[in-house]
Amino acid sequence: METLVLSIFDYIIIVAMLAVSAGIGVFFGVRSGRHQSSNDYFLGNRGMSVIPVAISLAATIMSAITYLGTPAEVYIHGPQYGLMFVVRAHVPLIIMYCFVPVFYRLKLTTMFEYLELRFNNTVRFVVVAITGINDFIYMGIVVYTPALALSTVTGINLSFSILSIGIICTFYTTIGGMKAVIWTDVFQAVSMILGATVMIVVGTVSIGGPSEGWRRAEEGGRGKLVDFNIDPTVRISFWNIMIGGSILWTMIGGTKQSVIQRYNSCATERDAKRAAWFGMIGMGVIELLAVITGMTVYAYYYDCDPLTSGEISRPDQIVPYFMMDVFHSYPGVPGILIGGAFCASLSSMSSVLNGLAAATGQDIIKTIWPDMSDMKYSMLVKIISAIYGILTIVLAFLASVLGDVLQTSIAIGGILGGPILVYYFRLVFPRANSSGVLVGLIGGF
Repeated sequence: METLVLSIFDYIIIVAMLAVSAGIGVFFGVRSGRHQSSNDYFLGNRGMSVIPVAISLAATIMSAITYLGTPAEVYIHGPQYGLMFVVRAHVPLIIMYCFVPVFYRLKLTTMFEYLELRFNNTVRFVVVAITGINDFIYMGIVVYTPALALSTVTGINLSFSILSIGIICTFYTTIGGMKAVIWTDVFQAVSMILGATVMIVVGTVSIGGPSEGWRRAEEGGRGKLVDFNIDPTVRISFWNIMIGGSILWTMIGGTKQSVIQRYNSCATERDAKRAAWFGMIGMGVIELLAVITGMTVYAYYYDCDPLTSGEISRPDQIVPYFMMDVFHSYPGVPGILIGGAFCASLSSMSSVLNGLAAATGQDIIKTIWPDMSDMKYSMLVKIISAIYGILTIVLAFLASVLGDVLQTSIAIGGILGGPILVYYFRLVFPRANSSGVLVGLIGGF
């Protein structure tokens, strides 16, 4: 295929979408004033409403890994990953009734503060360290993924793309705080859903409809939706989705700092529970759209695989390749689709960045200098947020050696996040003590 490039209209749209995100950060930064309190910066003064918080939750977790990596997973291995949608039926109940009430009623800024109340400082700092490693690696991946998309389809330097995403996200997160993060998430979620919907609709029409798409999927061995094989070495089965997926999403929805902050930013506990419920449903919808996108892309290329022909070198490039192949004759449309990938990256990075700054401030700085004035503290955590943003950019350059982005992110999340479900232990068993928890945490890691 001839080399395809973005038009000037595409570039204008991408820049405009990035500018909107930056503009929201400036708006809330100016609105909060120079003396923005730490409570406002991290929790939006605990006055956020249900819908934006729920949308923000969905956008935060459903990152560029979902937008680009999940369709690539489905393209290569089939639609079994779509079973993750079923997990959304029971995991929200666990989160709503086991996790949200604990954190909300204690009026804490970070989840780690609870660990000191429940156990001791040692448990608190060990979990802070493990979570920090996990979050930095994750942010590196979600910044690298859309940068790869842009460089793949346009030839723009990968380094320039990574810097653009990282700098803009660091800018609006640092100056705007939680309110900026949540409202940019709303804009970015709409962009992701719009992009996925356009790819599904146009791709399905171009191949002759859903029935033809399914026929091609079955012909190519992609028609099996559920695999009940109990062999633990099977890549995706009903059992590892229901067991491993439930643990993964409970860990994410119940113990992830960036998620806990959103629950605690709601005006009431009831609102926090509703936000958790709607947020998890929203995650399922976005994930399902990503799976359908992967099936659509497979049906489109079922007899002319770009990987086999050498048009692309790795599976994660299949979606951006599809964007340019199908929509290059429609100026502006590729810009919307690639802008959706950028927004997916921005939403996840900004949320985790704000959460890391909160953890550093509350769990480290406040423990060392408990009497620091709120004005100095707010300024310091903003500086820390900016430093973490720069570090994320550095890690994004290292993400290129990690391979399949979806598989890598889930593997790292399991290795580092699974042991943190020590929360289950301390919630269910009141007799659990700090020594037992540390042994379980380190052993699980």
